[in-house]
Amino acid sequence: MVSRRDALGAAGVATVVAVAGCAGLEETTSDTTESDGTTDQPGTTRFVVRLRGPSTDRELFTEHGLATVGDIQQFEGGQWGFSAQLSDAAAERLSEGFRTVGVADDPSGFQLQLRVNGETRRELGVQSSFAEAVASESYDGSFVFTFETEATAREVQTVADSG
Repeated sequence: MVSRRDALGAAGVATVVAVAGCAGLEETTSDTTESDGTTDQPGTTRFVVRLRGPSTDRELFTEHGLATVGDIQQFEGGQWGFSAQLSDAAAERLSEGFRTVGVADDPSGFQLQLRVNGETRRELGVQSSFAEAVASESYDGSFVFTFETEATAREVQTVADSG
């Protein structure tokens, strides 16, 4: 059976949506949101992406759900970051999470929170084009993480690549 990723072959389109689909709020804040118990092994998860909104605060994926982690690069606009490809299971979990709480219906009340070693490193508002792409059956799991500095991007990439 062909995976969704292989069938689409359009990672570039989804990656552009991921970069352009989130509006950055703040980078590097300190917060201690507890895990909802869905990590693979407590105490070993160092990289977590959560969906936060009016009726949810759920873990979407961890470093264990990243099939590949790309190299550091500088994006248009000066931000630094890296691309990643979610495993099929993690991509489905992300899509299901978006569908379950209706992110595509009204993304304005939702944020993606990136936590590294228990500290919030980035919170991003969700734009409608990104929410619709992720909630669709054809989402291929492409994701791009961006940061203000190269040092932060490298630190987060190292942790993300440890899974």
